[in-house]
Amino acid sequence: RDQRSRRTTMTIATIVTVLMLGAGLTVLRSWLEPHEHPWRFIIYWLVCAWNTILIFLLALLDLLVVRAEARAARRALRQNFVPETTPEPAPPPDS
Repeated sequence: RDQRSRRTTMTIATIVTVLMLGAGLTVLRSWLEPHEHPWRFIIYWLVCAWNTILIFLLALLDLLVVRAEARAARRALRQNFVPETTPEPAPPPDS
């Protein structure tokens, strides 16, 4: 739940995914030939897709945690600086 570890994991996963994508489209192209090695091709791109999903889910988790922390901070500020008093009803106008 630590923000720093979440963001470090997202950064590493993003770098790995970008490197896998680049390598799969250039250097490893012949090694990943789908007609010659279909299982190698499928597994490699499934791992790349899983890393992409992992990045998305971690980013979503980070967004939700940051929003919850901001909401808690607003609530704490409101409790500390805004007195919880109910306004007294105004007296009825004299007729």
